[in-house]
Amino acid sequence: MLPFPLSIIGISNDLLLLGRAISFDYYICNPITRTWLHLPSNPYPSVTTGSGFMCQPNSSDSIDTSRYRFKVVLMSGTNDHAIIFSSETGQWTMSPVLFPGKVLPMNGYHSVSSNGVLYWLDGSEIFFGIAAFDPIKAEDFKGRCRYIDMPVPLGNRWQATMGKTCFGACLDVLRLSLLLKRRKGYFDVKIWELDGVAWWNLVHELVLKKADTSKMHVLAFHPKDGDVIFMLCNDHLCRYEIGKKKVSTIRAMAR
Repeated sequence: MLPFPLSIIGISNDLLLLGRAISFDYYICNPITRTWLHLPSNPYPSVTTGSGFMCQPNSSDSIDTSRYRFKVVLMSGTNDHAIIFSSETGQWTMSPVLFPGKVLPMNGYHSVSSNGVLYWLDGSEIFFGIAAFDPIKAEDFKGRCRYIDMPVPLGNRWQATMGKTCFGACLDVLRLSLLLKRRKGYFDVKIWELDGVAWWNLVHELVLKKADTSKMHVLAFHPKDGDVIFMLCNDHLCRYEIGKKKVSTIRAMAR
């Protein structure tokens, strides 16, 4: 058991990055084995606008830093530098960052880790694009900080807004979905995958039919099966198999 209440800050390959709101303490937790690791104190405490977490999985069920490689990234309030912890060195370092244009990628949303790169949605109620940061590349590497436009053409009808947008990864490939309600019980969903560094491929375009459903959200993509998504249908957590057009209720959510 962890010694006190913590908030989930990041998720990567079944591990959780946890933190305390009143301090700069960070923990790596394995919820399956119920083991956790307290990271060394951050020597650069400052206001952060976002964070990222990525780890390299292996066959071990431990979170011993000698067996798991991971990085924790904290973005400064001004978004001009990152504070990075590496399990390989066991130390925090400060690194300058420069995102193209006026992007302010961190607004409190969790990052997504895919193929060694961290991604953040740019925006608050409306999302305008995606900021990408590669903490492994050298500081002078041109593509270390990138900006990725949303899939086009979206138009006003398919505007990427809070509640309609799902952002995640499947098989270590970045995915983005948008949902649009037609009428009660009918919802349109589009799912894209990032191909390379900036191109989007539309991989699924479907109509979800579920009677007596007035509210629906795509919550997550299955990490290992590109044909499965998880949804919230009214107050029920559901699994949807795209090829079979099959909806299965996992459980009712507490109100």
